[in-house]
Amino acid sequence: MILRNLWRRKVRTALTLLGIAVGIAAIVTLVALSRGIVASYAQVTSRSDAHVLIQAVQGPGQAITLGTGFDEDLLHRMRKMPEVRSASGVIYTLAQMSDLPFFIVFGYEPDQDGIRHFKIVEGVTLSEHRTRRGGKPILLGKIAADSVKKKVGDTVRLEQTAFRIVGIYETGTAMEDAGGVISLRDAQILADMPHQVIFVGLRLHHPDR
Repeated sequence: MILRNLWRRKVRTALTLLGIAVGIAAIVTLVALSRGIVASYAQVTSRSDAHVLIQAVQGPGQAITLGTGFDEDLLHRMRKMPEVRSASGVIYTLAQMSDLPFFIVFGYEPDQDGIRHFKIVEGVTLSEHRTRRGGKPILLGKIAADSVKKKVGDTVRLEQTAFRIVGIYETGTAMEDAGGVISLRDAQILADMPHQVIFVGLRLHHPDR
């Protein structure tokens, strides 16, 4: 009887099996993608030259995100500690950018230690940039610049805001080189995270103690 019903409904059965197969393939693809994102994310955070990296703890079972924000007042308090040589606040966020499915933006204070591993291959750094002509300043990763065919002096739009490319950088990490770097203040506005950071990197006077 069961076989007879399956035979009579062979079209429905075939479609059901096809749907299951597509669902399984989609799950496998998403798992592989999420693992790739996690691996790239771990590589980015581990490349920091900070002696101590502070991040807000996410609850168990939470979806994969770029991090949880916390008040940057903690950053200012840590800078006053005698053991701390420097403290760098960072924001990572995703933004819409024309010609790219998604674009990761890194927000740094232009003069902080943490931004130094973005090696400029064309143009200047954010701290060397002195004019706002043509939009807020942005550094574009080499992979991103090649993808959208942009160069120093061109303008890109993140969400509804125009940014002028003042430099092109390379770090050797795909997740960074496919993104861009803007000032911490601009990133806080873009991410709608006023006065917040996602990471604080500390460099100590005596890290071996």
